[in-house]
Amino acid sequence: PFQPGTCNPEAVRAALVFGHLADSTLGSYSTAWRQWSQFCSLSGVPPLPNFGEERAFEDLVTNFVVSEIVSQRTNPGTVASKLYGIRFTLLTQGGGDVFLRCPRVKMLVRSLKRLKRKEALKLPVTPEMLLWLARNLRLGQRGTVPVPDDLKIRAIICLSFFFLLRISEALALVFGDLQPRRGASYVGDWGAVDSVTVLISGSKTDQYN
Repeated sequence: PFQPGTCNPEAVRAALVFGHLADSTLGSYSTAWRQWSQFCSLSGVPPLPNFGEERAFEDLVTNFVVSEIVSQRTNPGTVASKLYGIRFTLLTQGGGDVFLRCPRVKMLVRSLKRLKRKEALKLPVTPEMLLWLARNLRLGQRGTVPVPDDLKIRAIICLSFFFLLRISEALALVFGDLQPRRGASYVGDWGAVDSVTVLISGSKTDQYN
C-alpha cells in the first residue's frame, strides 16, 4: 500500500488511473496509442482532438480504421480493441470520452463488432475431448503411477470447462480459490462435498474488479 509522503506522486496517480486494468490490457492499449500516434504523425496532424473539430477527428479515425483493415489486414476485433485503447488514453489525458463527442466513432466500433461476428468461429471444447484426455493423460489408470503434471492439466481443463472460465481466469486460480461445500455450508473435508465454489479474483470482462 502507498504511504503518504513516501511515494512518488506520479506513481500513485498512475496506480489510481491504471490499477483497474490487467497488465496485458495496458500493454495492448499502449501499443494501440503508439500506432495511432504514428498514423497521425504520417497524416501531419496531432493525435489529440481539438475542441470544435470533432468532424475532422472522426474522419481521421475512419481513415485509421480503413488503413488497419485494408492496408495492414488487421482483424476487425483487433481494430476495435485499438479504438478502445485510443479512447482510454484520451480519457487519462483529460481529453474526455471521444465516443460521446464523436458519435461516428462509436458507430465504427459497432460495425467492427458485426464484422468480427462473421469470422470463422473456433471449434468448441466437447465432452468427447475431455474423455480423450482422461484416456491419454497419465492419471493412474489401470494401476499405473499418476503423473502430477498430468493431474494438474486434467484439473485445470475440467475447471475451465464446467465453470466456463477464460484461460486467463483459470491460470490465475490458486488452491484457496476453490471452496468445498455441502449444502449451504463450507466444509473442510473434500470427501464430503456436493458442490464447489470457485472464486475468480479478476476477469477481463469485469474492469472494476
